[in-house]
Amino acid sequence: METSSLAFLAYGLPACIVLYYLCWFSRPLQNGVLLLASLVFYAFGQTVYLPVLAIWILWIWALGLWIGQRKARSHSGFGVTGLAVVTNLLLLVFFRLAGPVLALVYPSGEGASFALPTALPLGLAFFTLQSMGYCLDVYRGDIPAERNPFYVGLHLAFFPKLAGGPLVDFADFRRQLTHRTHSVEQISRGLCRFVLGLSKKILLAGQLAYLVDYVFNQTSMDNTVVQVPVLLVWLGLLALCLQFYYELSGYADMAIGLGLVFGFTLPEQVRAPFQADSLTDFWRRWEITALGWFRKYLYGSMPRQENQDIVIRSLALVWLCFGLWHGFDWTFLIWGVWNFGVLLSEHSFRLVVRLPDGVLRRVYTLLMVAVGFILLKSPTLYHAGQFFIDLLGLGNNAFSSSFFYAALREYWAPLFFGVLFATPFAARLSAFLERRGRVWRSVAAIGYSVGLVALLVLCLAFLVR
Repeated sequence: METSSLAFLAYGLPACIVLYYLCWFSRPLQNGVLLLASLVFYAFGQTVYLPVLAIWILWIWALGLWIGQRKARSHSGFGVTGLAVVTNLLLLVFFRLAGPVLALVYPSGEGASFALPTALPLGLAFFTLQSMGYCLDVYRGDIPAERNPFYVGLHLAFFPKLAGGPLVDFADFRRQLTHRTHSVEQISRGLCRFVLGLSKKILLAGQLAYLVDYVFNQTSMDNTVVQVPVLLVWLGLLALCLQFYYELSGYADMAIGLGLVFGFTLPEQVRAPFQADSLTDFWRRWEITALGWFRKYLYGSMPRQENQDIVIRSLALVWLCFGLWHGFDWTFLIWGVWNFGVLLSEHSFRLVVRLPDGVLRRVYTLLMVAVGFILLKSPTLYHAGQFFIDLLGLGNNAFSSSFFYAALREYWAPLFFGVLFATPFAARLSAFLERRGRVWRSVAAIGYSVGLVALLVLCLAFLVR
């Protein structure tokens, strides 16, 4: 199940909220409702993986206790921590590679004595990072080992953040399990943010995905068969950037909003990335908790010396691992290398400083980001190369054609509103109305409420059709 699915919106979420607040008199019961809801959420659509999730939660809980006991007895606990890291990596590698390997052995599924996996476990990448982070925090002495397996289970499987983050340190989450507050105002803010995230996911990212898939499918064909006009390729690239942004931002808004509904404060995952004026600045605003995890546990665990070569090698390793965490393919590896190379040039050669402030720096940043997004979207390096060839007009493709104008007519709405709300327009409009006085603030509040209801109705209409 996904938090943007009709079944979740119509049945799962209302039932969970009602049961949760019926247990208002007992915090342990409320936590139990959330853990049960998380397991049910996981079971819908991926029931086969539910035993794996339950066993792995108990395994991580036991490893945490083992590490804590070793530390308490004046042992280093390094071996047990290494076991935790290795087993989590093996889990990630197994599920990432099992499907493709079995598909090669049994191309049609015939001859296999078991059902071939059709999808990865939900939230696998985030789940493994959370698991390793908990064990590493116990090893480093940042937190004591948790004796309650239900707390560890809820930390790892909490359904608002299970599929797409954000990542949360166990210390912060553990504190909120026993000390959190609820209010009508907080629930209202949470539901509003959830609806905004749902709208980003369905009305913008979901609609732009059709245009992106069409353009990438066309460019992946041989140029002698299909020639995609340059303007259509650039339009597809713009749609790709907006799609990735609204998917990440939408999932984060839904997770943070649901967290507020249940009294949790989750960290931000994205902050106005397209306002960045360098790739360095962009990565302070994009996938904040995921990259922060690699900085804290991977880069932070390496030798900290003044030797510039060691620092560069450490950063290179971080970006290679960050790329492979996104996927086991050459495109993800090259994407990590690309980001590392651009970031290194910005710091070593002061590349951005040589550009004038303002629009030119942002255009440069968007181009650097877009190149990386092409690699993330392309299934192979060959497909990425084909896209670049058509993008630059090197495949004997025309500059424009009727296909471009047809796509523009069909997708003008998600493109227009996608660009509009990726800019500071909404924040500046809100600030402008705030300065106009009480009447304008009231008008803005009413318009905001009506707009949210309209967005929710539109999302439900798109899901039902």
